Amino acid sequence: MSAFQRRLKKSCVKWLGAENVTFVDGWTKRHNGRWRYSKGNKPVMAIAHHTAGGDSSDPNGNPGVVQYVIHRSTRVPYANAVIDSDGHTYICSAGPVWHAGRGSFKGTRWSRWGIPNNMANWATWGTEVVSAGRKKDFSVEEKKALRRLHCAVREAAGWKGFKYRLANHKDWTSRKIDTQYSWQWLLNGARKVWRDAK
Repeated sequence: MSAFQRRLKKSCVKWLGAENVTFVDGWTKRHNGRWRYSKGNKPVMAIAHHTAGGDSSDPNGNPGVVQYVIHRSTRVPYANAVIDSDGHTYICSAGPVWHAGRGSFKGTRWSRWGIPNNMANWATWGTEVVSAGRKKDFSVEEKKALRRLHCAVREAAGWKGFKYRLANHKDWTSRKIDTQYSWQWLLNGARKVWRDAK
């Protein structure tokens, strides 16, 4: 287990509560190599997504969108974490995964990190939040969990603050609309949770 992985596990339990976080089998090994563009094999920033599916399970007994995110790929997931509608957070991977796709931060506030075009998978933590994605529909529990998860990632990665560290998928690529919230909303929420905990 890498230093970042050890810190991440400790920080997730601290910020989310042991009862509210599940580390998926293989979470330390299911990734696509090392984090790049930072010192210490850790993510530079975090990108928020929505699942585009509104329910975590359905009455027909299908595994639901959370299980789909977790099990879509056995080797490299397409999210580092997924947050269920009740706020329960599943850590799928502590390394680079397939979540960002093609895009660029060129000319944006995030360009300072030097992430090359189409390479955000290897530099950014990706979190999927269960949401239909057509409006601002995150549950109260999801909002709390996302903010606390961002605090955990900040602590584990050793970021000095949240400034320039949080973005939406739509900030990386114009072909996406997630999330319906602004990057300012992500920033202000995480800052408040961090500040209130100190």
